[in-house]
Amino acid sequence: MRTALALAALALSSAAQAQDGRVWSVQAVKGEPALLAYAAPDSEDLGVSLSCPRGTGQITVTSAIERRLADHLRGETWVDKLGHPAPWPARVALSSGAASATLRGQANPDEMNGGSTLTTEVSSAAPVIKAFRKTGVLKVAALGETLAPPAAATRMVRTFLGACR
Repeated sequence: MRTALALAALALSSAAQAQDGRVWSVQAVKGEPALLAYAAPDSEDLGVSLSCPRGTGQITVTSAIERRLADHLRGETWVDKLGHPAPWPARVALSSGAASATLRGQANPDEMNGGSTLTTEVSSAAPVIKAFRKTGVLKVAALGETLAPPAAATRMVRTFLGACR
């Protein structure tokens, strides 16, 4: 009976995560960078990803937004409407529960989806990452958009963060 209830709960949580075709996955293979991503399986459809070289404690957060900063190509370089070349500076806010951090980041053209890709870096010891470890919830806000994927399984978050330390 407990097994059936656990499987039903897992199926419901997976269905909730998969509503936009994206699911959380973790990779923590020895000798390779650790990765925790909310993305569509077997595609380049990225919501949010966290990566870190093993043992560094330095996490790179990457997210895709709909806002397109790229206006046109100048040679092989994308530029914005003012003619500034990519990457463009961006303030990226991360939040989990009551913890938050506003960080310097960069926006680059997302040629596949037509929007922009944001990146920022944060320490695995930052309060917002410690809160993420407990809640599995991480919101990313920048350039007027907020990405709020469903909570990741805390075991996935712990596996990822364990590889980062």
